[in-house]
Amino acid sequence: MAESKELWPVAGVGLNVPNITEADLTAVDRRLDELADTLARITFLKKLQIEFLDAARIHHSVLFLARKEGKTEIDPKTESDQERVFRKRRDWLLDQVTHRLTRLKYIREIEREEEDERARRATKAMGADEGVEADPVSGQWLNEQIAIALYALLRAAGLPDKHNKTAVARFAHLLTGRSQIKMKKAGYEATGMTFSDDGAKAVIEEFERMGLAKLAAAVRDKDFTKL
Repeated sequence: MAESKELWPVAGVGLNVPNITEADLTAVDRRLDELADTLARITFLKKLQIEFLDAARIHHSVLFLARKEGKTEIDPKTESDQERVFRKRRDWLLDQVTHRLTRLKYIREIEREEEDERARRATKAMGADEGVEADPVSGQWLNEQIAIALYALLRAAGLPDKHNKTAVARFAHLLTGRSQIKMKKAGYEATGMTFSDDGAKAVIEEFERMGLAKLAAAVRDKDFTKL
């Protein structure tokens, strides 16, 4: 009888590929319980699907060659009893893995929604979503300046003209702690080239200090098309 083997290094679970039974599924479930979070479990099951299918194809080829041995002709559409049993066990395990993976994906979507809601509530509690935001202390940039600099850097990194402005505003919020709503408004000024010369001045100076002459020129000319 073949022994259970790990399908890949540090998989943490061994499967008896030639003779799949409920014990193999139990081993998969046990490994899922050991993993830290939903995302890790999803990643594990995705890799399990790939590696198990590869191992199953190899074993099925071995069974087919054994059936073909000593025969001049063989109908590839037919199956031996051994092949048929193996196929059914393989498909059963894959169905079970797929079911668990689908369920975990739904759970992860719920977790993301809950994380976003907690972040929204935390932001609102700090007054950010209500527009109650402390004025920047001396030496800190205004939202307008942050939006200009961030937009210039993102365009240089390949941000397209038509992009998700809400996503950029969220990124700015995560990066700076400023209100996402206010950063979105400032972002419209940056993308529309309607920002003030006074706001751009500090950004230009900082870019020049870092040797980013091309970015400084783009802000000065209010033209990001050449980045």
